[in-house]
Amino acid sequence: MHFLFKAKFVLLNKKLSAFHLGVGIFYLVIFVIIAVLSFGANQSLDHVAMGYMCFLVFMIAMHFKAYSEVCKGKKLGKILSRMLACFLLLGFPIGT
Repeated sequence: MHFLFKAKFVLLNKKLSAFHLGVGIFYLVIFVIIAVLSFGANQSLDHVAMGYMCFLVFMIAMHFKAYSEVCKGKKLGKILSRMLACFLLLGFPIGT
């Protein structure tokens, strides 16, 4: 019975780590698009784009850190996943 529980836990870790990797890559693509469009339009970044890009860098770093910690099965991965879930909940009303 203990073996079945452990196998299920590892399967959940793989799904959660894949989620963090996917969201981190998505944010990285958004970051590159904003950088290209901002530099292409007027060769400088305005304050709003710079602030948004700093936030994206923070979120990218947090998702990749959560990905690595969840893959290892550490407690920090669980804490980071819950913290990032709170950030993702802030965007929920915008998408509905």
